[in-house]
Parts: sequence; C-alpha cells; structure tokens
Amino acid sequence: MPYLSEELYQHLPKPNNGQSSSPSLCVTSYSHSSE
Repeated sequence: MPYLSEELYQHLPKPNNGQSSSPSLCVTSYSHSSE
C-alpha cells in the first residue's frame, strides 16, 4: 500500500505558498532486523 498512499498524498492540495512541508509521505526507511 505504500505506493497508493504516496500517490494519494501527492494529489492533496498544497499550502498557499505552493510548497509542501515534506517532499514525500514515506520519508522513513524500513526497519532492519538485528539478526
């Protein structure tokens, strides 16, 4: 579902200044196991 979530996020209305607070919804890397 991350691709669908990103696509929906990119189509949300932008603030008045035309810039988003972050370039992407998915800005955190996936966690890694310690094994």
